[in-house]
Amino acid sequence: MALSVDERVGAAANSKRLREVNSYLIFASYLALAFAFFGRGLIDGFTAKQFGFSNDPDLLGWMFVWWPRAIEHHINPFLTRAYWAPAGFNLTWTTSVPLLAIIATPITMAFGPIASLNALCLLSVALAAYSGFLLCRYLTGDWRAALMGGFIFGFSPYMLGSLSFGRLHLLSVWPIPLVVLASVKRWRSELSAIAYGAIVAALLAIEFYCSLEIAGTMTMFGGLALLLAWSCGVEGGTRAFLRVALPAGVGFVCGLAAASPLIYYFYFGPHPVSGVIWPESMVAGDFLNLFVPTIANEFGEIPALMKISGHFNHGLLAEALVWIPLPLLPIAFLYARRHWREQAGRYLFDQLVMIAVLSLGPILMVRGHETTIGLPGNILSATPLANCGPARLSLYTLLLLAIMASRWLVESAASARTKAWSMAAVAIFMTPNLSASTWVRPVFLPRFYRDGVYRSYLKRGETDLILPVMYRDETMLAQARAAMYFNLADGFGPWPRQVEAWPILDGLALETWMPEGPRQFSAFLEDKQVRHVLIDDRLMADWKPIVSRMCASSEDVAGVTIVSPNPQWTPSPLPPMLEMRKRFDDIRIYRLIILIENYLSRGGDPLRLNAIDAVKLGLIPAGEVVGPPFATPLADRYHLGIRGFSQNKIEIQLLAYSADAGGIIERLRATARTADFHLERAATGHPAIGKLTLIFDRAGLGRAAVISQQALREIPPLPAECSDAGTKTLPASSTRG
Repeated sequence: MALSVDERVGAAANSKRLREVNSYLIFASYLALAFAFFGRGLIDGFTAKQFGFSNDPDLLGWMFVWWPRAIEHHINPFLTRAYWAPAGFNLTWTTSVPLLAIIATPITMAFGPIASLNALCLLSVALAAYSGFLLCRYLTGDWRAALMGGFIFGFSPYMLGSLSFGRLHLLSVWPIPLVVLASVKRWRSELSAIAYGAIVAALLAIEFYCSLEIAGTMTMFGGLALLLAWSCGVEGGTRAFLRVALPAGVGFVCGLAAASPLIYYFYFGPHPVSGVIWPESMVAGDFLNLFVPTIANEFGEIPALMKISGHFNHGLLAEALVWIPLPLLPIAFLYARRHWREQAGRYLFDQLVMIAVLSLGPILMVRGHETTIGLPGNILSATPLANCGPARLSLYTLLLLAIMASRWLVESAASARTKAWSMAAVAIFMTPNLSASTWVRPVFLPRFYRDGVYRSYLKRGETDLILPVMYRDETMLAQARAAMYFNLADGFGPWPRQVEAWPILDGLALETWMPEGPRQFSAFLEDKQVRHVLIDDRLMADWKPIVSRMCASSEDVAGVTIVSPNPQWTPSPLPPMLEMRKRFDDIRIYRLIILIENYLSRGGDPLRLNAIDAVKLGLIPAGEVVGPPFATPLADRYHLGIRGFSQNKIEIQLLAYSADAGGIIERLRATARTADFHLERAATGHPAIGKLTLIFDRAGLGRAAVISQQALREIPPLPAECSDAGTKTLPASSTRG
């Protein structure tokens, strides 16, 4: 029986509504799955526990407070003096997430920044999976195949690694599949130029305000994908290419215009750092990681695999992201073989190989060791993506694999049982680590910050320092909880130019050999006009050796020890940063040479020389070690490297300031087999931190020790430590603001 026009329209409307309901159910399913895998540990503490075992969540929590506050008080939100005071910091050079912070304002105001971070992390995982589902459903026409495609993208090793460090900005990748979806529709003339341009502009602007890095890689690889589609002769040819490229270009310009304040301050505002921020060995993919998972996946908990994966990317779970789940490799191969004669099939496979190779970075890394084999990833260093972690490109690899897997499920002639077992294998291999403690950690703030006690002891707007710095503390979160009541002399991320030469900063972050530690600390506090040093009582044992020798008073208040430097007790001002840096570099290298020579002269075994046992071997004085010990032993512990290969080959490596390294090398060159220095933290031409390497034979080491003794005698003494030495305890009223 034929249907009337009205009946056909009504049936179509009912079908559309049913499709929308199913879509909402699928999104809810992804969200429930994300909570089941990752959020279980938050059930008893959504505001007291948070995702991520790093300082990224604390910085993000700080941003959730900063952005609404800056807008409310008409403060420039891109530049702040609240941390790294008094100079301040350009927030476009760190994880600033302005859009997410503004969206989360109601949650932040009602429940605090920790709750905002947890909610948005879970939501981001579900949105990434759902946007992947929408793309795969369009390309395959099958919701079941698309369901698996969404899972592969949204619960990929990239997403798991990013979640393990609470990196909300790197989890905000849901616009990428939607841009691809809109582009394919435009290529097929299913979307108007105006609608497509508007979608590109909106999604690009959203991504810029969520993550500058992801927006950059999305732009670059989107353009490359479009050019590759045209060069591969994908159906539609030049006409389809222009049909997409022209409105995409207009949308790109509009998106840039919408994000122009952010982009302006990034390029034309103060540049707090220069050159490459993180070493490639930390952020580039390890070749073995392509085939070996980390403990972010349950499969990676196998002890034999853990022994291998523990060496990837300095042991940082959040950077070891390039794993391709094993069952997806044969699926990708079968898909490529089936479609090899088709331009579209080769196009997808070519992209997959290209991005997988680029994710390995500029130099081949194997089990954490750099080889001498160069890779095409070196070309990224000449682009605006120079500071983007190559391993993070794996998100595009997994999106391509999600498309291939979902299309293989629909197109393959394999039996339903074979397909079911294949997808079960994918799900098993990709199952996230089932331990809630892998994803969630408790957050503890002393009552001093929680209950507002700080108002009775600190002055609004003063500069303070919270220990330890950066790596394993809640410094940024404490300041956010105090609604930016005080400024911080420290902050998050790589040390900015104006402070990077201060050697004490490394000691305040991680255990470091710090000659003249109390004087270095006092000089830094004096230079930054720090009024109080705030130390969690639970960590006081790490800091008592250095604090007890300062010209300062202290008192214990609500779980925090307040140390108040007193300039009136200091006989005379200490030298500025660069002079203190030179003293540090000179004393460390010359004293270390002498102590290694003494060790060998007493019959010490050169093969036992190493940084981990430096104190035990008498190579560095135990009383000069400053800072909290790292969780695991490091080969370059105390920020130095010592290796004895034989009596005639002793290697010493230290981080040193480039302005000081030249003088050290000049003094010791005649005694060393190798004397070399290369920058690590900044571009060539800017004085910065680098690695000084000296290799001696036994006779050369002896001559170097004699020269070192003379060099130490030439270093001028510092003013006396304190005219009234020892930390004093004053009544509470004397330190009240």
